[in-house]
Amino acid sequence: MESHPASSLEFDVFLSFRGFDTRDNFTGHLDKALRLTVLFDRIEKSKIAIIVFSKNYANSAWCLRELVKILECRNRNQQLVVPIFYKVDKSDVEKQEKSFVVPFEAPEVTFPGVTPEEISLWRSALPAASNILGYVVKEISTSEAKLVDDIAVDTFKKLNDLAPSGNEGLVGIESRLKILEKLLSWEDSDFVHIIGIVGMAGIGKTTLADCLYGRMRGQFDGSCFLTNICENSCRSGLESLLKKLFSTLLNDRDLEIGAPGNAHEKGVKGANS
Repeated sequence: MESHPASSLEFDVFLSFRGFDTRDNFTGHLDKALRLTVLFDRIEKSKIAIIVFSKNYANSAWCLRELVKILECRNRNQQLVVPIFYKVDKSDVEKQEKSFVVPFEAPEVTFPGVTPEEISLWRSALPAASNILGYVVKEISTSEAKLVDDIAVDTFKKLNDLAPSGNEGLVGIESRLKILEKLLSWEDSDFVHIIGIVGMAGIGKTTLADCLYGRMRGQFDGSCFLTNICENSCRSGLESLLKKLFSTLLNDRDLEIGAPGNAHEKGVKGANS
């Protein structure tokens, strides 16, 4: 089957969920936050697939077919998949226990007309998906509104990491990028790598750095590209730049920091350890 690189995919996120369980609450809010329309034929062209496992998810042949398709795209196109265990235990999905075993006790009744081969695919897909890193929403959990916001922010961060640099393909850029990538070789991870790109104004230093950043940012848990440091620090102050840097790296929009001069006293507030 044809493979689709991330940069050529048409849609950003595909959301798979059991409407009966979560449409009017959790998934409804998450869908609104992500501004998505959920259609089965969009899975193939989506960069990210979010699966909301809820109590009645496995009762739906439609959801299970979506699940199989999502995992196919993950294996073939490296599509990012984020499972959300909404008030169900991860182990129930993995081992098909409780509500996740009931539909398979009499599949000919639950799924009339479905072949044993397809049933087998569904049963294999559930544990495979449950072993992907995701989110757990417990019966007694933190605010769903906050969790939805966190998931949306994290999703957009992932999309940003997948976005290609707008400067790729410029004449002469590739050879220079290869030189910089060689200088930034990560074979020795014990050292911090710093490269200075110098030259007269207008020769493309920032463009080159932007291309390199776009190509390498996916290798890190956190990354940030700051431009016009001198100009922005004079206009908004160093504290504003520090806030942008740390809030981007830590994925925390509400981050507060102390002034640079007394950072040793105030430190960073609001950052997750």
